[in-house]
Amino acid sequence: MKTIWKYKLSLDNSNDISVPYASQNIRIPIRSVILDVQEQRGIPCLWALVEDTNKIVERHIRIYGTGHKIDQFDQHVYIGTFQFHDYGLVFHVFEFIDK
Repeated sequence: MKTIWKYKLSLDNSNDISVPYASQNIRIPIRSVILDVQEQRGIPCLWALVEDTNKIVERHIRIYGTGHKIDQFDQHVYIGTFQFHDYGLVFHVFEFIDK
């Protein structure tokens, strides 16, 4: 059955502070369609339309702040942009496709 799932994203890149982005894998049914990314109650969230009976795969998500360099840009698929209005911060979310 088709369902919309929400994934909470992390802005933590403390595992490797030399990279200009936050990175995480999400476990999501294969052939899911990512619908949107927004801030909800101070947490970046991603919503996807999924077929909940499909096999689960991992997809690699990267979040960059405005002005940060994006290496290997041809391996990034843009998902969306969200803002933390109270702090004036803007972030851009991509799926990283490992080639």
